[in-house]
Amino acid sequence: MCSTRTRPLSISPRRRPTPTRRRTSGRASSFLFMGAAQGLRNPRGHGGDLDTDGVEAAEMLSLASLLMRALDRAENQLALQPPDLDTAGEWDEDAPGSLDLIAVAEAAMPELKATIEEMAACLTKFGEVTEAYSPKITAAAQNPSMAARLAVIQAFANELKPPAQRFRELSAEYVGQMVDLNGGIDAMTHLQPFDEMTPEEQSDFRDLAESVKYLRDSSVEGIGAADFMSRGFQDVAKLSTALKKPSADLREGVRQMQSVQHYNDEWVQAFIDLGVLEATSTS
Repeated sequence: MCSTRTRPLSISPRRRPTPTRRRTSGRASSFLFMGAAQGLRNPRGHGGDLDTDGVEAAEMLSLASLLMRALDRAENQLALQPPDLDTAGEWDEDAPGSLDLIAVAEAAMPELKATIEEMAACLTKFGEVTEAYSPKITAAAQNPSMAARLAVIQAFANELKPPAQRFRELSAEYVGQMVDLNGGIDAMTHLQPFDEMTPEEQSDFRDLAESVKYLRDSSVEGIGAADFMSRGFQDVAKLSTALKKPSADLREGVRQMQSVQHYNDEWVQAFIDLGVLEATSTS
């Protein structure tokens, strides 16, 4: 049930400077910013609590200050220069086209769907264990020995911990995948008007839009089920401290999923604005 998958890479269309040296420098700066965001910011913004001492925090702030200074310098230089076009007045030939962007997003979508499916399996397992132990807990309550009661609760907690912990881990993966995918979908929905695409591009774009809508609907259903289960288990968790860890994992997983749910709504709305999806698709 617990598998490890590679997270999809984000994509961002951009015009590259013509001179080789400027292109290389620009790509290096891009990777530097990506590394800082994914290696420093994202684990703290979407993951669990990380122990960061004062010295390390100061170093991170210094790096952030350096990156912001480099960004200001680049913006000032860009304002003084004309757009970098090739000799035909078109975009750089190496820039990804709409089909390229759609293909990358389509490749990333199954990863996200697989994460959602595994999370659903964790919730199912959590529910099955809870249901199986319900009569055992009721019977143990009749036992005058408190140690015997706690033994049942401890066994219950031990079986809940793996699916609850995995659900929390998958929620963190889900957040990262949503953030990565957002860059690609945002680029595609602003790259080219839908009515200017070729029939082949329009067909692929519609398929992608339907996949995004399915993803949004599945997420809404999954988050609702997870939130309902989490709230219902809070009273059960009061029986013993042994149950607090799986309860907290479940609750944190729900919180992480809810934190990026707005992406789904924004993607669907973007496709509606482009005329790819009907407005009724949001209902």
